[in-house]
Amino acid sequence: YIGTIDLDRAELGIACLLSNDTTYFTALTVDDFHSLVASKKFKKPVNEISKKERFTAKSVNFGGVLYGGSAAGIANRIHVEPEIVQAIQDWYKQGFPVLTNWIEEQKAEAVKTSQVVTYFGRVRNLNNLRWDQKRRIGVNTAVQSVASDVMLYIVTRLASLLRRDKLKSKILFPVHDELLLDIHPSEVESLVVLLKQAFKDILKTPIGQLE
Repeated sequence: YIGTIDLDRAELGIACLLSNDTTYFTALTVDDFHSLVASKKFKKPVNEISKKERFTAKSVNFGGVLYGGSAAGIANRIHVEPEIVQAIQDWYKQGFPVLTNWIEEQKAEAVKTSQVVTYFGRVRNLNNLRWDQKRRIGVNTAVQSVASDVMLYIVTRLASLLRRDKLKSKILFPVHDELLLDIHPSEVESLVVLLKQAFKDILKTPIGQLE
């Protein structure tokens, strides 16, 4: 079998941990965070949110909050009115002030030092970049780098567990926030157990200190 594991909303979760925003954490634990955000903007029950409304909220959740996209830029890309995007961004600032403050601190530090130092100690030099580029990269690198490191940890830990138990299943390759697996038919249940172990073991890394 070919299977995939998706680190659903991993970057949103990383931002939650790094900012220590407990209100944001509570919001992320719902079944569909993107629909929740859309319901706040469009003032509709979650089960009545359309695919386009959910997509709009998802685009802002990532591009308009964590990645510093402007309301006009995102609106142009997803073909909605800028006022809709701006309203969601404004709702974020009011609903998640701790997250908002952390984002602004990341931006200011990136401009001040011309670099980004991630939670795992990776350093990205921002010399010769514009002020607005430093602000944007100061946030998205802080989040995306950690999310990438988490995926790499899962890959290496799972590979180690597969070798330990001498399973025939194999890791094919990661793609952004997904992991593609070649699963032997007789090992499905065993692989699920090892996957859960690999995810739990993340808490043994410095990420565990952010709980």
